[in-house]
Amino acid sequence: MDLIFLAETGQELDSGLFVVKVIENFKGEFNSEIKILNPQNDYCSHYVKPGEKWLIYTYQNEYNIVVIDGCSRSRNIEKTKYLVPPPPPYPNGKQKKKYELMYEKYLKSDRGFIGDELNQLRKISLNQH
Repeated sequence: MDLIFLAETGQELDSGLFVVKVIENFKGEFNSEIKILNPQNDYCSHYVKPGEKWLIYTYQNEYNIVVIDGCSRSRNIEKTKYLVPPPPPYPNGKQKKKYELMYEKYLKSDRGFIGDELNQLRKISLNQH
């Protein structure tokens, strides 16, 4: 079953196993407090810490374990900027003003994209219920 939800990470019970409090559910059915597994076994792995807000795209496997897959769109919504590199500077300082404007837009951009994504998920969720 596919699951999409906004959650706050809680206590780490074991290496990579966290309790999370579901803040908002967009797809799937589960309790308001669940355990998720965050394996850190490859370069794509996410690094979850207690007290963070995550938008989680996942599934429940055959063992009823919810896993944050490193290749999914799951991410810490308070640090999304680290997933997208800034625009490259122009060579030799050419068009410096244009680059500064692009960079300023980049610094402000992640909150808007997360807000848009959450609004779209809310619309989809309403249409499914």
